[in-house]
Amino acid sequence: MKTSVYNYSHLLPDGTTLFFNFYTLSLIALNPLESKMGVDILSSPNQTNKNKRFLDLKKLLKHHGFIVDEGADEVELLKTQHIKSRKNQDHLSLTIVPTLLCNFNCIYCYQVKKKETMSREVEKALIEFVKNKVAKNGSLSVTWFGGEPLLCLEIIERLSNAFIEICQNQSAKFTSNLITNGFLLHRENAEKLMNLKVDYAQVTLDGVAEIHNPRRPLLGGGETFKTIINNMKEASERIGINIRMNVDGKNRDRILDFLEVLEEEGLKDRVGFYLGQTYPYTSVCQDVSGWCLSDEDFSLLELETAIEMVNRGYTSFNIPKSKNYFCMADCENAYAITPTGGVVKCWNDVANSEVEIMHLTKPLSKTMREIAERRLKRNPFELECMKCSVLPICMGGCPYIFKETGRLQCHDWKHHPKENLFFYYYLKKIEQESEIAKEFWNLLESANKI
Repeated sequence: MKTSVYNYSHLLPDGTTLFFNFYTLSLIALNPLESKMGVDILSSPNQTNKNKRFLDLKKLLKHHGFIVDEGADEVELLKTQHIKSRKNQDHLSLTIVPTLLCNFNCIYCYQVKKKETMSREVEKALIEFVKNKVAKNGSLSVTWFGGEPLLCLEIIERLSNAFIEICQNQSAKFTSNLITNGFLLHRENAEKLMNLKVDYAQVTLDGVAEIHNPRRPLLGGGETFKTIINNMKEASERIGINIRMNVDGKNRDRILDFLEVLEEEGLKDRVGFYLGQTYPYTSVCQDVSGWCLSDEDFSLLELETAIEMVNRGYTSFNIPKSKNYFCMADCENAYAITPTGGVVKCWNDVANSEVEIMHLTKPLSKTMREIAERRLKRNPFELECMKCSVLPICMGGCPYIFKETGRLQCHDWKHHPKENLFFYYYLKKIEQESEIAKEFWNLLESANKI
């Protein structure tokens, strides 16, 4: 046997040791007496010891991947899964931009503002593209993006109905979601989206009204906060809603104020909430770079906010998840479709025709093939990431940032592993206590019926 390369441990003040494995996502908490034994096993997994507790603990550590067979190559196994997932043709992932038009004028928007809306010719070509790509018994997931996609809801309706029919004919699963500013996500539109099998919408609200309105005003000027809040109340009865708060140095101190507003408006238990990192992705938004938080600073702020959310009774949190690749940019069968029919590999490029890897209505060119090869060339196993214990939940970070800057955008757990592990342990304890309480009340209820 040998110790897993993806182990991490942390000693708590009360003597409890937390053991976490980034590959299996297993968490084990051992009391002070057991901790010493656990450390002993991990430091020398092949030692002989007939003590029953020692053998039981060793069996537990092996079951959860903390120790593995001597011949096992975890890195190679992860790499194999990575390559297989990148090449998987059973699942087709599309990000579709019906229009680059937007009714907002956000101060940090990274997109070039173009008056481009998808034509019927492109719609027809896209439907044919999907017919040829959806695998029998496979799956199709669609993200509606923009611009503001709800400005062209009729396009979403036509394409969604076509995709649903294609998936039914192929016995394939269809799922979709929407990224919107929320201004048009009123009751009627939410009803339409629900019928089109849109599972959830991501809506951006950058804080309380006096913070949000100057950052995300209407295109011609005008406040947006109140309308979005009212829309969330209606839309959340029909589809899932995740509120994203883009955070930087300008609004980081008002996060808790915004949580209070969500509670006052009755949205706390009806929507998800998470922080987004404002980042100068393209040349269009470079003037906001001075406000942006570093990755390390943002990840700590995110953790502090999560702790406050627990104290306030929120139940939706980002927990560590294993992934075989970072995002669609790493995957062969994932594409972003522009309003003009261009096909790119990243949301950040939907207004950049110079990086198209193919086109729905034009022949494939040599330049497009070369761009496609370059876009899929990045390999986290050829970077310093290969030796990182966090790799199974990170997979090299954002490909776009690496391509543009040469910098790795590391996972939150890389920056603050001890703090994140303790918080994860805390969440698991709450979950466990909740289950115990539930079982107790069920037992009590059963007893009262006798």
